[in-house]
Amino acid sequence: MFLAAIAEKLKTERDFDHFFSDILTPGEYSDLIDRFAICSHLSTGATVQKVCKNLGVASATVVRGNRVLKHGTGKVKKMME
Repeated sequence: MFLAAIAEKLKTERDFDHFFSDILTPGEYSDLIDRFAICSHLSTGATVQKVCKNLGVASATVVRGNRVLKHGTGKVKKMME
């Protein structure tokens, strides 16, 4: 898989940061960080409204993250543990 091959070559957090900031637009990079933060907050039991307020993101974005945690493959949820 494409991402697995990338992960094998990127050894440090800085490598990951540089790679993704190079390959993604600034907006995509920011969205990726937001999505991770949303899932992280939701996995602690925070409500959609609280996450929206704390992170300053739209409710639709938070609802999507909530859907991923509840109905996704389980990989994101497991990563948040």
